[in-house]
Amino acid sequence: MAGRAAVPEVIWARPERTGRGPKPAYTRADIAAAAVRIADA
Repeated sequence: MAGRAAVPEVIWARPERTGRGPKPAYTRADIAAAAVRIADA
């Protein structure tokens, strides 16, 4: 589509993965908690 700027997709706005396939090693909550611990350190 010409003339339309690409809107960056925010990962936090995507729905969590469900269904088939391997379970992710870390949830978004795990990642956010680790980020807060690092920021606080």
